[in-house]
Amino acid sequence: MKSLVYATATTILIGALILAGCITTPFLQGNKAGTKNAEGQTVAANRSPASIMDSQEAQLRETLNKTGVDVTRNGGTIHLNMPGHLTFSSGSHKIKPGFDEVLNSLARVLNEYKDTQINICGHTDSVGKQIYNRTLSTIRARRVASYLAAQGIGADRLSVEGFGETKPIASNKTKSGRAKNRRVEIEILPIR
Repeated sequence: MKSLVYATATTILIGALILAGCITTPFLQGNKAGTKNAEGQTVAANRSPASIMDSQEAQLRETLNKTGVDVTRNGGTIHLNMPGHLTFSSGSHKIKPGFDEVLNSLARVLNEYKDTQINICGHTDSVGKQIYNRTLSTIRARRVASYLAAQGIGADRLSVEGFGETKPIASNKTKSGRAKNRRVEIEILPIR
């Protein structure tokens, strides 16, 4: 009887270990090699950097659709433009309510594509002194980087730079132009 109990316990233990191992076992899906993570999402393996960037771009477009974030592509770089009406108020480095939802969505995608570098660039409008605006834009970029790092993005993947008012994309003479200039831009590049 005692040996039957040990045999049953051993069988259950082996079965549990086999089932647990299935969650992260590599598999082939069509012609794409990959692994399944605990949430069942496919993670790319043995794919070209261009193919990975294509997939990431498509996922970013879908995820950030209707958020106000502009997603563009220039060669191997994905560019995200996050305008001021979404990110920060004039003269402020406090993340606006609602922007955290956008950053959460962005972080989910970035966490799936770990072989990318993320450059975060802060920009301001021309209200205030240039030195203040340069500092403010750097703080804004750091805020975004800190938020993404708190969502699991490796700090070694993140870089920040503040440009102040030096790279406007609209006129600073109008309220709407200043809001466009008061932005955060994110460049996503494959890690070489």
